[in-house]
Amino acid sequence: MAKNFHSLLLMVVVGTATHRSAFAADLLTYTLDSLDGTPSFQAPGVSGSVFDRDPDHFIAYSTLEGNPQPAAVGNGWDAATLDASRYFTFTLNAGAALTLDAVQLDLLARPEDGGDGGPTHFAIRSSLTGFSSDDLAGTLSSSFTTETFSPHVAVAGGQSVEFRIYAWGTADSGATVAADNIRVTGVAPVPEPSSAILSAVALLGIALWRRNTRMAA
Repeated sequence: MAKNFHSLLLMVVVGTATHRSAFAADLLTYTLDSLDGTPSFQAPGVSGSVFDRDPDHFIAYSTLEGNPQPAAVGNGWDAATLDASRYFTFTLNAGAALTLDAVQLDLLARPEDGGDGGPTHFAIRSSLTGFSSDDLAGTLSSSFTTETFSPHVAVAGGQSVEFRIYAWGTADSGATVAADNIRVTGVAPVPEPSSAILSAVALLGIALWRRNTRMAA
C-alpha cells in the first residue's frame, strides 16, 4: 500500500513538472503613440524593432492619421507593380520558441493633394519565405481597413522574423500609405500556474510519507 502511494506521488510530480499548456496572446503590438515607431507592447521573451521604412524612403508618425491617431505614414510608392525596394518594415525577435498565430494591421492609401490617386494594392511578406511570396495581398482603400493573415508557423528561440508591407499602383510620388494598430499574436508553451502548486503538494506528501515510515520503523 505504502509503495503504491509512493509511486502515485512520484507520478504526480513527474506529470506536473512536464505538463505544459498553450495559450494565444499578444506577442508584439505597435499603436505608434510614442511617435517614434517603437513597440507599445512586447511579451516576455519577445522584442520588436522600430516600425520603419526602407532605407531610401521617408517615414513619419503623423498625428493627422490613424484610428486612433497617430499612424505611420510614408510616400514615394509610385510604381505600377510591386517594387521590392519600397516597404514598411518591422521585426519580431523570439527569445524562446513560439508559434506565430496572426498578424493584424490597419492600412490606408491616399493621393497627395492634386495628385492622380493613391496606391491601389498592397502585399505583406516575411523573412520566413525570403520575401519571395505574399503572406497577404489585397486592395487599398482611402479609409482605414483592418488586414489580417494567420501564418501558424513555429519560430525557434533566437530567431527573428521580419515583416514587410509593400504598396503600388500609382504614378503619384506624393501618394500616402498609412499603417496603424499593428498586432502580432502567438502561442508559446508555458507551465500552468496550478502545476507548481500540485508539484509542491506532491513533494510535501512524499516528505510526510517518508517521515511517517521512519517513525513507524
